[in-house]
Amino acid sequence: QAGGNLGIFPKRLAQVFDHVYTFEPEPKLFAAMLKNAPESNIYRFQAAVGCKPDFVTLKNTRRDGSAAPQLGVTHVIEKSGPVPTLKLDDFGFPACDLLYLDVEGWEPYAIVGANQTIKQHRPVIVVEINKALDHVGVRPDTLRGLILDHRYEMVARIRSDEIYVPKERS
Repeated sequence: QAGGNLGIFPKRLAQVFDHVYTFEPEPKLFAAMLKNAPESNIYRFQAAVGCKPDFVTLKNTRRDGSAAPQLGVTHVIEKSGPVPTLKLDDFGFPACDLLYLDVEGWEPYAIVGANQTIKQHRPVIVVEINKALDHVGVRPDTLRGLILDHRYEMVARIRSDEIYVPKERS
């Protein structure tokens, strides 16, 4: 689960899954997540997820320059900077049942960095698809294609979240 934010979603996932790995790069949100989601089966990383181990720069204002109503709109603005980016495939997870990405437009990079995990474990994939993709120069259909190329199909849309399952499980 990437985009751990204040920890509410990782906390809920920890009630259903044996292990939850969550990623939140923004320092204030990460600190809040530590307080709000102290469950022992949550493994927290103060990092972004992407297509390779790297470093990025974050910004927590709206992309149009206006003030953000909350830190949850924090997004990557440059492919260089002080914030570490981790590739999910490098973790070598022994299992992965759900890949849930709400990373403010960085979803395509996270999917590419999870290609082997997706091939090996065939998790349900949930991605947020909204205007944030435009700001990183990715069309929504490009992100969808990255998932569909793994032999997945979309089974539901809830607001801006799209849910995909492997074709062999639908």
